[in-house]
Amino acid sequence: MSFKLLNISSMYPEYLKYFYAKNSAYKNLLYKETIDFLIQDSTEFVASYTRTFRKKGIEANCVIVNDTNLKNKWRLENNIKSKNNIDIIFDQINKYQPDILWIDNLSYVTKEWLIEVRRRIKSIKLILAYHCAPCNQTILRKLEGVDFLITCTPGIRQDFENRGLRSYLVYHGFDSDLHSRLSNDCFPLQKFVFSGSLFLGVDSQGGRLELIERMLKEKVD
Repeated sequence: MSFKLLNISSMYPEYLKYFYAKNSAYKNLLYKETIDFLIQDSTEFVASYTRTFRKKGIEANCVIVNDTNLKNKWRLENNIKSKNNIDIIFDQINKYQPDILWIDNLSYVTKEWLIEVRRRIKSIKLILAYHCAPCNQTILRKLEGVDFLITCTPGIRQDFENRGLRSYLVYHGFDSDLHSRLSNDCFPLQKFVFSGSLFLGVDSQGGRLELIERMLKEKVD
């Protein structure tokens, strides 16, 4: 496929600390070499997306906004003086010239900034976002700046649609490429496991809390 995709995302801070502690020599590599190693190592969504898109023949890359090491490498290699995060992200998008801009973490953008990016970077034909969590008016306003969004549960998708936001449902999954990294005995065998988040006082998760409480009371193993 002949288009370029750039994902604006972040990674868990503890994972980034672990990655650089384990691979201290990477701090001396160039930006592209470092981020490619990071993408191959990480089990996070943005890494799985990028690896998979590349296998499909799509020219895909990502910006890990909260990786200070990568940010400093990029600034040094591109002779960028002191700038804030949002300006650096813009410069990276402008240099990459993507056809599709994917906003995986809305914390770092505003609606006005997205409009400005679309206006000034002519290569961009489509801006999409991923969001699958309870949202407030700040998040909703940011989503007005994208062409459509991807979410992971039918209820949240319907809520977005009711608000006039074009959205698509993509359920969470497991990256099958990661099987080769696992051994059969790396985790104790459990009959039933909950993996996810719980937020008190959020309407969309009331049923989730009630279900877990009921399983605990009925002593589900």
